[in-house]
Amino acid sequence: MVGFPSSGLSTKFSFTSTQMRFILLISCLFLFACTTDNTSKKEVITVANTPEAVAQFWLEAYYDNQFDVAKKYSTSETQIMIDTIKGVLFTEFEKSTSFKISALRCTTDSLQAACTYIYVENEEKIPEDIDLRNVDGRWLVDERLE
Repeated sequence: MVGFPSSGLSTKFSFTSTQMRFILLISCLFLFACTTDNTSKKEVITVANTPEAVAQFWLEAYYDNQFDVAKKYSTSETQIMIDTIKGVLFTEFEKSTSFKISALRCTTDSLQAACTYIYVENEEKIPEDIDLRNVDGRWLVDERLE
């Protein structure tokens, strides 16, 4: 029996072992649901539907090895590329701690965007490009393995 001896309440509760297990299960599920996973922080960010914003967000997620996040802003062909890179080309990913995307510029028409940017890591600057496609009103990265 569970009671409240220090509060002076005379009401007592009696739980069966099945009820106690159920309460314990619900408590554990509640605690599990309340925990946060810092690796998926980018998933809760709303990205403006512009080629520049999507490209910036995608590049940061991709270079930070957050492939599942990047896939949400990718065409189906790019999702295949990410899965190939993730599953075949690399067995272990090195986490970059100091990369930066700079000088991102996009040339856009109604259905496509061609963007250039500079990938900066450890003071090394590498010019790169990335393509996006407008699919059903959403800008998505459209990259493929060559």
